[in-house]
Amino acid sequence: MAKKLPVTDPAEALNQRVLKQRQQRIIAKEVEESIDLGLKIPEKKFDSAAELLRDQFDKQSFGDAPKTTTRVVYGPDPIVTNCPEFHERLERYGLEAVADAFMELILKKKELAAPDPIMRKGLRASIAKFGVDATAKAFRDRILRIPQRTVEIELDDVIDPLIINPMRNVVAKYGPLHPGMSFKFLSDRCNDVLGLRGYEVVKDERGDPVKIGTLIMGMIPEYIAQRRMEHFAEEGRAQVRDMEEAYYDKAQREIAGEGGAMRSGASLLRPGERVTASMAVNDEYDGASRETGLRFAGE
Repeated sequence: MAKKLPVTDPAEALNQRVLKQRQQRIIAKEVEESIDLGLKIPEKKFDSAAELLRDQFDKQSFGDAPKTTTRVVYGPDPIVTNCPEFHERLERYGLEAVADAFMELILKKKELAAPDPIMRKGLRASIAKFGVDATAKAFRDRILRIPQRTVEIELDDVIDPLIINPMRNVVAKYGPLHPGMSFKFLSDRCNDVLGLRGYEVVKDERGDPVKIGTLIMGMIPEYIAQRRMEHFAEEGRAQVRDMEEAYYDKAQREIAGEGGAMRSGASLLRPGERVTASMAVNDEYDGASRETGLRFAGE
């Protein structure tokens, strides 16, 4: 009659092997420490029980702790997933700073404050129905509801913790293969509604689209990307100028009063005019002056 072999549990076998290797390390360490070479190495001193345990238990039994870094992760949230430019701003400036900045941008630029065309459409509809002030506050509150958490990431010795960004890594890999091109990550949602908008899909070595999650890497000539940026920047400047002009018109009417005559001692400063402090008002700043109005960078 054939002898029946015992059933071996793979998990139990793995545990036995790990324990055996650990025991071998302990024995080797004891032999090493028992050899007296006359070097008179001072005995380690520990300031706390936690420090002793880290050295005598963790380090000697399992080796040095892995190198780690902390990173703030945003999401899950559809804005984070589908709007890479918005995600980039969150990683660079943080949730509260981005929320406050977008509220101010919406108050000044209305729907042009959003980088994503679909977001612009939603802002435009909300502003038309509820007004710009309510929309700006609601959008700020919406951003603040995006989940965020701090995670600890284990690093390789060769990885720089300052560049843990999948988008930057992908651009660094495929960007040099396409000189003179500007890159952007496109979402299927925007592509279905607006098309590729002149972008060409970047392909990898196998001819497949380069993707990060659901986002597809697209490229467009740099001069076209620059012209688009200048176009949208000019739209924003024009809108700010319109708001500025509306403010001056309103101020002119309030100063003139009901009769239409300028009130005594009041005047309206136009953009480019200067206001100078007088000793009669404040002798500390007597003679100091500044230019009024808004000035755009580069003008």
